[in-house]
Parts: sequence; structure tokens; C-alpha cells
Amino acid sequence: YRCKVYKFIKNNFSNYNIFVGICGNNGKTGRNSIQMDYYNKMFHSKIVVTCNPDEWEGDYRTWEALSTGALVFVDNMKTPIINPLINKKHIIFYNRNNMLELKEKLLFYLNNPNLAKKISQQGNHFVLKYHKPSDRIDEILYHLSI
Repeated sequence: YRCKVYKFIKNNFSNYNIFVGICGNNGKTGRNSIQMDYYNKMFHSKIVVTCNPDEWEGDYRTWEALSTGALVFVDNMKTPIINPLINKKHIIFYNRNNMLELKEKLLFYLNNPNLAKKISQQGNHFVLKYHKPSDRIDEILYHLSI
């Protein structure tokens, strides 16, 4: 699905100032070191679109993107978490099987920058309050103790 989303954005939004692809090192090296190119790219982005891995949902990309203050689009997530992200308040969820819907949502927020900024700020504050790595550990420990 990531390749599908990648190609779709590259083909449909080429008239915008976009970056699509890998920034910094990928694979084991990329996940085990600070990737300044990667973070700088996100910190200077107004919108970040990410897609969960095919075999599971939830990865660092979503939380990293939210921590930068960008408006984050992510495919629908179903795993319940404490303090869940709310669509159109903290994040924009999209259906990765409906690229037309994704395009419409992207165009809407590109054309409504004040609303996009409001949601991105709320999402940033929310994740910094409830979804730091230490919060993930606390949530796991909570579930292990019940």
C-alpha cells in the first residue's frame, strides 16, 4: 500500500512543491540512528502523508510526523489505544483503498490552510501530551498489570 500511495501522490500532486520518497538512510540503519535529513524534511512540511505497513498498523512514522507540527494524513487505524487520535481534530484519516477520497481530502486542506494549521497544531499538542515513547511504555505496562 505504501507504494500505491507513493505513486498516487507523485502522479497527482506534481504541480505542488512535494517530496515523495526516502529521505536519509532506510532499513536497519535508518531506524537505529537520528536521520536529520528526514526530520528536517518533515519539520519544513505543511502536510505529511504516511501509510501503515501492509502487515500491521502503527509505526513510528505517524508519531514522528505529528511531533513535527505538520498536518498528518494516515490510513485508517483500528487498534484501540489510550487517548486515541481523533479524525479532523488531531489527524486526517484516509481509506488507502480509495485514492480519489485521499486526493479530495488533500486538495481540501491545501485550499483551507487555516483549518489545516489548526488541526496540525492540535495534533502536535495532543501527541506531545499523550503519545511520547514513555507513554507507549506506560500503556504496555498498564495492560500487563491488569
